[in-house]
This record gives sequence, structure tokens and C-alpha cells, in this order.
Amino acid sequence: MPELRLIFEALRIVGVDPTPLRTADTAHTVAIGQQVTSEHGIAGLSLAAAAVDDEIRVWLTALEGARIVQPVHLCMGLFEPTGTQKVRMDIRLKAGSSASFLAHCLFTRPASASHSMQADITIAAADDTRAEVIGITEGNAPGARGHVDRMEIVHDRAQVSANPLVRVSHPQAKVTHEAAIGSVDHQQLETLMTRGLTPDAAVDLIVRGLLRQS
Repeated sequence: MPELRLIFEALRIVGVDPTPLRTADTAHTVAIGQQVTSEHGIAGLSLAAAAVDDEIRVWLTALEGARIVQPVHLCMGLFEPTGTQKVRMDIRLKAGSSASFLAHCLFTRPASASHSMQADITIAAADDTRAEVIGITEGNAPGARGHVDRMEIVHDRAQVSANPLVRVSHPQAKVTHEAAIGSVDHQQLETLMTRGLTPDAAVDLIVRGLLRQS
């Protein structure tokens, strides 16, 4: 897979085994700069990615009842000294499904380069819904800057944990993080439903409002 060579090399540099990107039972999306270079889907998972305007868009859905055993790999990279990479992901887990996702954002020789990623993750509400979000941001070179800002919004008895990890190995690098967990207001939900919205549409509207305020 020549289109994966740069990603393989970058993963090895940071100590990550790239072997799963070669296996048939592991789904992946790879984007270098503003171009999607590789996609691989598996049964039970709807996967699509494309360059739209000035960003990479990724749509992922674990179908109802699907159990995705191997982590889905989302590998983004920028391997030129200058440039910008913007990524937006829409990840949805339907009722009864389970999946894990590994997102790698890699930059091997930037002089003046930037990367930004927004991931919207929606999990079908159920009494036993569980989600754990682990974000690792590293600064390993002079002038490196990074910031992670996340907000988890829960509904009913769903449980979410957010674990941001920051690693800095150079005195001239700076990495910061911010995390918050909120909940859906049931009174707002009932009000929107009396106006004709379905429960899913009402929750989506409330979540979008909370994200705009964050």
C-alpha cells in the first residue's frame, strides 16, 4: 500500500505499530494534508470520507447491534514543512452497537503547520450506555503548540468519562486542555417534543445549543 507509507513511517516514529492498517478486519481512514489517501470498511460499519471545501470530512456509523471488535483507525497527517489540515468527524453508534476509535494526528517535519479536528460523537441513548473519551496531546519539538477542548453531553442514565492526557518533552513546547461534561435538560426536551420534534431531533437541537455556548 504505497499510499500508506508516510503514515506507517510516522506511526513508527511515535512508537505505534502500523500493522492494523494492513489487516482485513480493521477499518481505517487515512488522510494526508487535504487529501483522503486510503479507506477500508468492514461489516457492521458505515464509513465514508472526502475532501469537502477546505477540510477532510469523515462519516462513521456503527450499525444497530453491530459489535466492532478491532479499533477503527483514523490516521491524519501533514508531512510538509508548511500547511494546514482541518478535519471534521461525525461518529454515530446506533442502538446495541459497540466500537472503539483511535485517531492519530501526525506531523513529522513542520516548520509552520497547523492541524485542527472537530469530532461530533452521538451514541444511541440506553440505560447501559457507556462512553470513555481519552485524548492524548503531545508537544515534542520547539515551538509546538496544542490545545484540546472537549465537551461531553449525557442523556438519562448514560455514563461518560473524559480523560485528557498532556505530554510535553521539550521546554519550548506548550500544550493545554479543557474538558467538561453536561447533561440534557428534560424540561427543554419535553417542550421541544410538544412542538412536534422527535426525541432524537430534540436532543440533537439541545446538544447543538450547548456546544455553541461552550
